[in-house]
Amino acid sequence: MFGRDGYLYGVTTSPPAFPIAFRINTSGDSYSVVARFYNTGLGTPEKGLVLASDGILYGVATLGVYFISPVSGFHPLYFFNTPTDGAGTDALIQAADGNLYGANYSGPGNTGTVFRVALDGTFQKILNLSGATTGTSPNALLRASDGDLWGTTLLSSGGGAGGKIYRVTTDGALLDSTFLTTAGTGIQPAAPLIQGTDGKLYGTTSAYGRLANGQFASGTIFVVDAGLTSSLTSIAVTAPNTSIANGTSQQFTATGTYGDNSVADLTAQVEWHSSVPGVATFGAGTGLASAVATGWTEITASLNGVTSNAFVMTVTAPTPPVLTAYRVLFGSQSYTVTGSARKRLPWQITGIQVVFSKPIATGSVTSLGGVTATALSGLGTDTLTWTVPPLSLGAFVTSLSGRGANVLQDAQGSPLAAGAGFSQDLKVLLGDFNDDGVVSSADLVGVNNAIVVPYNVMADITGDGAVNAADVQLVRTRIGTSQP
Repeated sequence: MFGRDGYLYGVTTSPPAFPIAFRINTSGDSYSVVARFYNTGLGTPEKGLVLASDGILYGVATLGVYFISPVSGFHPLYFFNTPTDGAGTDALIQAADGNLYGANYSGPGNTGTVFRVALDGTFQKILNLSGATTGTSPNALLRASDGDLWGTTLLSSGGGAGGKIYRVTTDGALLDSTFLTTAGTGIQPAAPLIQGTDGKLYGTTSAYGRLANGQFASGTIFVVDAGLTSSLTSIAVTAPNTSIANGTSQQFTATGTYGDNSVADLTAQVEWHSSVPGVATFGAGTGLASAVATGWTEITASLNGVTSNAFVMTVTAPTPPVLTAYRVLFGSQSYTVTGSARKRLPWQITGIQVVFSKPIATGSVTSLGGVTATALSGLGTDTLTWTVPPLSLGAFVTSLSGRGANVLQDAQGSPLAAGAGFSQDLKVLLGDFNDDGVVSSADLVGVNNAIVVPYNVMADITGDGAVNAADVQLVRTRIGTSQP
C-alpha cells in the first residue's frame, strides 16, 4: 500500500516465526523493517493494508488489528477475543462513516463474524455468520456505492455448500444473501468482490461444475447486477474563454462521465478549485469564476475522489469600451406641403445609433450636442440607440460624454474610452429636392447623383446663416447643371 510519505508498505507471513512489516521506496534502494510481529501478541499478519482517512495504514493479523504511522511507527490497535470475535483472515476496509470493517474466521459456532473498529481502537462485533444465512469462512468485505457492506464466504450449508454472497449494513443488519452454485456462478470464492465503474459487482470462484472423474473444474469470474449506480470515471471542465478581464466573471461547466458511458452536468455538485485564489475565486456550487487580479490560474473540479482536467485561465487588465460605428436612422414619416409656397421641412432622422466594442451596462446620455433625445434603448448590449425628434437643423454635433453622472460604462465600471468623450459632426442638406413633400435620404441621393428635377433648395447650404443665391449656386455646382 502506498503511504502518504511516498513509501510502499507491506507485510510478510514467512518465515512463520518471523513475520514482519516493511517499508521500501519506489526505486527499491531504501528498504527497512518497520516491525517484527513476534512477541507483539498479534499473531501473523493477514492480507493487505488499508490507508485510512487519517493518513495511517491499518492491517489485521490473526489475533488483532494494528496500525503503521509514518510518524510514530508500528502499534497494536485491538487484540481479538478469539472465542467471540473470531480470528483475522483478510484485509480491512474503511466505510463512509470513517470506521474500519472486517470479517473474521471462526467465532461463535466456528462460523465467522463481521466487526467494526474505530480509529481509536473501539471494537464492536456487528454480525455472527452462519452456514445457512451468510455462509462461513469469510473473505474481505467490499463497501459498495450504496454504502452497504458486501461479502463472500468460502462455504455454506445447503444450496450445494459452495459459499454465499451477502449484504449487511454498517450497523450489522443482514439485508440479503445468495447461494453460489456449481452450475451457475461457480463456488467457493477465495477473494472479496470488487465494484466496476458500471456499478456491477464482480467476483471469482475457485471451482465450477464437475469433471467426468468427479473433480471440480477450474473456477469462474461472475457478475452481480445489484442495481447499483455506476461510478463517476472522469470530469471535463469547459468554459467559453481562456482569457477574461479583471473584474469580470466567467461561467464554468463540469460534465461527468460514468462507467456505463452516460454523462451528466455536475456543475452544481462538484467542488470548484482555483490554483491561485488571488487571481480568481468561486462562489459555492455555482461554477462562476470571478477575476480579482491579473495573472493566471488553473481551474479544476472534483467529486467523489475524481478530479477534472486543469483549465488554464488568464486574467488580463480590463479595457474600456470604445466606439466602433455611428449610424443615423431614418424613419418613414410623411410631411404634407400645402399651398404653392415651399416650406422649410424637417428631416426624417428618428434616431442616432452607436456601436461599442463591448456591452454598455450603465449610463444615459440624454443630450446629443443640443439635440434632446426622447428615449435610450440597448443598455446591456453593444449597440445603443437614442430616439430624437425630427430635426429642422442644417447641422448638429452629437457628443457622448465619458464623464459625469451620465457616464457610459461597461459591466466592470470602465467608462467609455477611459473617460474620453466622443463627438461627431453631422451636416444635413435640408430641403425637399425631389419635390415629394418629405425631406429624406432620397434627397441626399438625388443631389449626389445629379438627377433631381426640379431643384427646390430651402436651406442654408453654405452655413452662412441665410438662405440665398449662394445656396442655390452651391447645389448647382454639386450637380453640374443650371437651374431651370
